[in-house]
Amino acid sequence: MKNLSVRVKLTVIGVMVVIFMVFSVEFSISSMRAIDERVLQEEEANIRTDYDNSIRQQVEQAISLLESYQADIDAGIYTREEGMRLAAQKVRGLRYGEEGYFWIDQSDGVNVVLLGSETEGTNRLDVKDVTGYEMVKDFIRGAVAEGSYFCDYLYPKEGGDEPMPKRAYTQYFEPFDWVVGTGSYIDNIEEQIAASTETANLFTNRRIQIYLSVCAAFAIVIVLYLIAAILNITKPLRYVGEALQGMSEGDFSVKVEEAVLKRRDDFGKLCKILEKMRTGIGGLVSDVAQETDLTTKSVNGILENMTHLNTEVEAVSATPIALSAAMEETA
Repeated sequence: MKNLSVRVKLTVIGVMVVIFMVFSVEFSISSMRAIDERVLQEEEANIRTDYDNSIRQQVEQAISLLESYQADIDAGIYTREEGMRLAAQKVRGLRYGEEGYFWIDQSDGVNVVLLGSETEGTNRLDVKDVTGYEMVKDFIRGAVAEGSYFCDYLYPKEGGDEPMPKRAYTQYFEPFDWVVGTGSYIDNIEEQIAASTETANLFTNRRIQIYLSVCAAFAIVIVLYLIAAILNITKPLRYVGEALQGMSEGDFSVKVEEAVLKRRDDFGKLCKILEKMRTGIGGLVSDVAQETDLTTKSVNGILENMTHLNTEVEAVSATPIALSAAMEETA
């Protein structure tokens, strides 16, 4: 880090900020989708639970009806055969909703009630759905073993050939050895769940689009700010470096720009100090230069005077020599 320039350091910071933003956006989108999926799962579970509770309540009401007939049998109002016949007839006529009805099978698979169809009185343990699943055997076995039982299978609707998903609930009424059941096609549940899923996905996608738009706008602002900050820091630094380089070479003539001096940040203060230093040192150098010039002129004057003095001394020295020669000649 010590060997990196300020521009590189700021660029690294900017790249790290961008990477963090990308990670945050990805994490936020993943979290939103996960929450959306969790809500859909809970909604689907609630829908299916409500459906299960609904058909369970219907069967329990039918069981309550059978219990009333059992009470009448115990009270001697009906014989067992008569009471069971009346109970079966009553259950055969029960309806709920648009298509809800009940069926009754004995534990050995002999059907007792099924809309008054020809199936009544026959054994239907070998009845299978389109996948080969023996659903009648399964829900009779489950109800007898556990008391109540849910099962899913595929079976065409009346008058149709396409297998549709159906869910059944059966409950064992031991006094009559009857397995009472009801069920309904759950394609409407699948459609409801699909519609809820589509609505939730549209809502989530819309939120993600808004979130991405806001994040993109912030990202652009942050990138532009980083670029401006990098230029705002590196340009004054380069200017200060060049000015100091010039001063180190003895050039104090370049004045700091007025726009830089007007800055109120740290670089403005630094440039003001630099300009003050340039002015002070430049003035000092100028004074030294002037004093040096004066000193040089003084030294030159002294040299001239010394030369003249030497000439005069030589002249004075020549006079005694001439005088001596004259005296010698006179002698």
